[in-house]
Amino acid sequence: MAQPEIWFWIAATVLTLFALWVVLRPLLSKREIATPDQIESNAAIYRGQLDELERDLAAGTLDAEHYAESRRELERRLLEEASSSTSPRPPAVRRWRFALLVAALLPLTALGLYYQLGRPDAISYAPLDNLMAQEKPEGHAKDADLDPLVARLAARLRDKTPEDGEGWALLARSYVELKRHAEAAAAFAKAAALLPSDPVLLVDYADALAMAQGRRMEGKPAQLVEQALALDPRNEKALMLAATHEFDRHRYPEAIKYWERLSHVAPPGSESAKEALASIEESKAILSGKAVAAAPAAPIEAPAQSVAAPRAASTAIEIRGEVSLAPALARRVKPTDTLFIFARAATGPRMPVAIITAKANALPYRFTLSDSMNLMPGRNLSEMESVVVVARITSSGQATVQSGDLEGATPPLRPGGQPVKLVIDRVTP
Repeated sequence: MAQPEIWFWIAATVLTLFALWVVLRPLLSKREIATPDQIESNAAIYRGQLDELERDLAAGTLDAEHYAESRRELERRLLEEASSSTSPRPPAVRRWRFALLVAALLPLTALGLYYQLGRPDAISYAPLDNLMAQEKPEGHAKDADLDPLVARLAARLRDKTPEDGEGWALLARSYVELKRHAEAAAAFAKAAALLPSDPVLLVDYADALAMAQGRRMEGKPAQLVEQALALDPRNEKALMLAATHEFDRHRYPEAIKYWERLSHVAPPGSESAKEALASIEESKAILSGKAVAAAPAAPIEAPAQSVAAPRAASTAIEIRGEVSLAPALARRVKPTDTLFIFARAATGPRMPVAIITAKANALPYRFTLSDSMNLMPGRNLSEMESVVVVARITSSGQATVQSGDLEGATPPLRPGGQPVKLVIDRVTP
């Protein structure tokens, strides 16, 4: 048993014993208590006798000295009778039986309610949740740190809590973090079977499954996106995936419809809205013959189709560089702010093709962007002729741009070139 679980059960035992002491102490006490009816009856007799003394005092048949003495005697007798007027208590054997019954039922009832309404395995999830919440260098958790926790979570779900849909979802997203997309898809499948009405879960399942089958949305991934949109027509990631899927199939009118829906639901001025509008223009240009459609991206396992396009087949092309903060903006940054570094196409869709995160207090920050950090299947950094690298600091923790965010960007550049120097030097209006 893990150490946090041991301390939890020790604390639970101590609290249970205290509750039993509070409940059982009155049951086992030998002291007898007067009933309210008896006390009220004695008080009524006292008031009657006191009234009679006051009448005698007023009539002159009783002097003040004897009146005071008689009144003190009445008060003494009332106190004695109140203390001796008790209700009969059950026999000791009956009281002990009832106490034992309470002592047995109270802990069992509390334990049953805890397992029914509580979350007994929450202690086991906490270390993994905390680890996932921490920002690792270049946005990735170290496999050596995460693998044992993921294995432990997988074993717990498999052997003890197979009906925990949220646990399977957490396991799936952990596999995604480790780039184990096939295992992520299998875990997402279990989570989706238990939580079939969660659109966010279905979209993440579709994304992982597409990655597992060579960055292709055909078949099950596309069906999952349709299900997610049926549950939540405003889900931005689902609209992005659906639009990209249609775009890659050269079904530009259908892609435009999804991009238009995305442009209406995304916050004005956000990256998603800009991506949607740029993609609409690109799709319309292709339809009108003013632009040439790009060839569909090959599966990640496929070999290069032509020596004339080695960049499309290479997954080793990276962008390396360093981000720094202009001194004039230093006072506007808090240690808890989030730093986003991403690359997007210099022309066309503005959706990032690679993105990493870190804490703002890590500046100046050395980074590496590669195909392993993409967001959308079929849109890789190595396939871009020209990109812009953007660094943004935000207190919201959201990737979409917000007023007051700090930002810096490079001029258009070719991936795989010289290391870049990027300065965050302006405030988003």
